[in-house]
Amino acid sequence: MIDAGRFAARSQSPGSARPSPMEAAYYQGSRAVAFEAPQKIHAFCKNLLPCNRAVTTVTHLLIRSPLQTMIRKFLSAVFLLAASTFAQAQVPNSPIKITDIKATLEQSPEYTIGIGPQRKAKSLSWLWVEVAFAYNGGRGAQPIDDLTVNYYILLNNVGPQNPKGTLLVGSVTHTGVVPGTDVHHSLALISPQTLNRYFNGTPPSSPAAAYRAIGVTIAVQGQIQSEQSIGLGKGSPQWWNNFQQGPAGLVLSKDQTPFAPLFYDYFEAIKAKSAGGY
Repeated sequence: MIDAGRFAARSQSPGSARPSPMEAAYYQGSRAVAFEAPQKIHAFCKNLLPCNRAVTTVTHLLIRSPLQTMIRKFLSAVFLLAASTFAQAQVPNSPIKITDIKATLEQSPEYTIGIGPQRKAKSLSWLWVEVAFAYNGGRGAQPIDDLTVNYYILLNNVGPQNPKGTLLVGSVTHTGVVPGTDVHHSLALISPQTLNRYFNGTPPSSPAAAYRAIGVTIAVQGQIQSEQSIGLGKGSPQWWNNFQQGPAGLVLSKDQTPFAPLFYDYFEAIKAKSAGGY
């Protein structure tokens, strides 16, 4: 059993036995959960994960201090986050690389029909998030029939009731992605109605006003192949884990929007939903 006060005394006393690495990691984790930022907790988890005996040993350790209950909750979070980090570990030397992320505001397209009902409405703006990526598989590489692009879009709707903004998450699965030197493109969109909802009836007039950060990962068979972010999330891997997700279903693929029949040869083909799926 580890006592927080005795740990500190042993750490500072020249004549005392030094704490073991396991004790040190555990004590740092207890301080992190009480006083440090979520990013430091995440770093602690990543340091703890490679320890082969950590998962089986740390569950038997208790801290005799007022933080005991909090530490137990922290340990549960450690294991969940460690498992998540392991599961989402990026594949080394993957032939798939995100090369660019671009966010723009695009107005709804207008179509003219010769026969049928006629309606007119103001053309509103969509938040359009376009991803470019390479798939240079080399000799023997095969087309990929199940490539998923995950989108993490943090809206810039910061306010007293929403100090961090709203995180919207969605994914688009592509099929028939062939290797080669051509640039591949994926697209996700947020509708004018959603923008109107989260910006209190005054949708953003520019991309910079629409989002704080956008993160993208590409996965094949559940394994992350590439990750990139723009905005405030640039350079911070999986920054979206520090935010609570907003409602599902608000990040749309192109085939769910009025842009569905457009630019077919520019964007990768979207995999059809299974029977009974949305």
